[in-house]
Amino acid sequence: MRPYVLINSAVSKNFKLAKADRKQLRISNEEDLKEVDKIRAKVDAILVGSTTLKNDDPSLTLKHEKGKNPIKVAISKDCNIKEDSDFLKGDEEKIIFTTRIASPEDINRIKKHAAVIQHRERVDINELLGELGKKGIKRLLVEGGGKTNYEFIKADAVDEIRVAISQIEINEKDAPNFIEGEWKDRFTFVSEKPLGDMTIKQYKNDDRYMRLALEEAKKCTPSKKYFSVGAILEKSGEIIGTGHTREHENDHAEETAISKTKNPVGSTLYTTMEPCTKRKSKTSCCVESIQKAKIARVVFAAKEPDTFVKCEGEEFLKKNGISVTQLKKFEQEALEMNKHILTALHKN
Repeated sequence: MRPYVLINSAVSKNFKLAKADRKQLRISNEEDLKEVDKIRAKVDAILVGSTTLKNDDPSLTLKHEKGKNPIKVAISKDCNIKEDSDFLKGDEEKIIFTTRIASPEDINRIKKHAAVIQHRERVDINELLGELGKKGIKRLLVEGGGKTNYEFIKADAVDEIRVAISQIEINEKDAPNFIEGEWKDRFTFVSEKPLGDMTIKQYKNDDRYMRLALEEAKKCTPSKKYFSVGAILEKSGEIIGTGHTREHENDHAEETAISKTKNPVGSTLYTTMEPCTKRKSKTSCCVESIQKAKIARVVFAAKEPDTFVKCEGEEFLKKNGISVTQLKKFEQEALEMNKHILTALHKN
């Protein structure tokens, strides 16, 4: 299984990583540095790109937290890394992903300090993640430059983005963006908090898990009495439960997904339709199951049509302190697989 991937960056007010000269620039305040150190202490590996290696030469070690330093991972297409770099120092494991561009001399030179994995003309991000997964790496922190960050996003390989926004303004035309490409349409804004004079924003890749929920919904046998719904329960990048309508007798998809995990507390539930507040087949409803399981967040695709009962799931969950997001871009697809019900209703 591939690792859970978190991109972390400290940026200017207008989301720049540095000035146009790309020299190392301290943007983080002390509070952010300490919080990032806590994040580093909880991951298995930290990855940087070639530009970060060249300009910043990061040691990627823990500064405030106690414990084992994460594995160091770098992408360097030519493997042209200085042997006395801070990145190569230390006893922790180091892995360099390179390409055919790298000379045998450079590869052999770096092999004295790190494992070198050679890809073809370019480093394939999904292959890289597969190889890290085989090494037992479950959580990967990406602290790359804008190009490296975007390579991961293009590969649909990023689960979460944490960005620390400072009060610094960088208005130079060629200043690097923290992601060199479009990204916001793929991610859902989840939270925001102040941290000293900085603002921390969190974004999550909800699209990936909603697609899985839609695939789960396709397993339903079409019925005129039940909506075809799929659900996925996710926690820290791991799918801990799945379900679809009537997989277990009269249970709804959400109930089935919750029943398959021992510890749903703090997880995110992805469901193709708004969780019910009333139903004809049972006295209990999905929002009660969600509340009882202490699920932190619910993401759904389509509002439940008033075909069988009036549903107020979104309102109920929000009133009870559960974060709710509707991904309207998937609404039509979720309703399309229930057209046998909705079309019959329209005719009547």
